[in-house]
Amino acid sequence: MSLELQSSNKAAGGELRKYSFLSASLGNLSTSFNLFLPSSSLSSSPTKAPMLYYLAGLTCTEDNGAQKMGALNAAGMEQVALVFPDTSPRGANVEGEEESWDFGT
Repeated sequence: MSLELQSSNKAAGGELRKYSFLSASLGNLSTSFNLFLPSSSLSSSPTKAPMLYYLAGLTCTEDNGAQKMGALNAAGMEQVALVFPDTSPRGANVEGEEESWDFGT
């Protein structure tokens, strides 16, 4: 699996990054996730951080959790990494996939 960095922004004393990759588990569909890294993971001598995965819901993208959860400041203060996956991958061309804008595959 090869990760492609799409964007990176400073947030809550750390960094919020967006990555995309081709997922073999999803039939080689392109999918994305956001990753919040606390400052301790970005220093010249980085340390491991506990990691929390936030599944925002069936109709959500990787952006919804980071935007609506409101936990970046707390995660930055406690030095916790956060992962926000896209919970509805899109683009499989499954019959009916395009019938509703808010559902993926």
